[in-house]
Amino acid sequence: MLLELEELDASKIDTLNKLLAGKQAVSRAYNKRVKNKSFEEGEIVWKAVLPLGTHVAGCGKWSPTWEGPFIINQILGMRAYRL
Repeated sequence: MLLELEELDASKIDTLNKLLAGKQAVSRAYNKRVKNKSFEEGEIVWKAVLPLGTHVAGCGKWSPTWEGPFIINQILGMRAYRL
């Protein structure tokens, strides 16, 4: 019985390793398309209107999804900017 328990633990570890490898593969495939972008002070940027999916009354599906342009005045760190 002890040997069967040891084999069971080994199979659980193998399954966990396969699961983690699959998640890493999905992560790599997704992150290939992600492009990091950083901005500097004085750049002109557009700001997304949040939350997504909300609409301005009277505009319906033609509601704007962006506001701006804005100028970056200060870099706050952790990809946060003061406009």
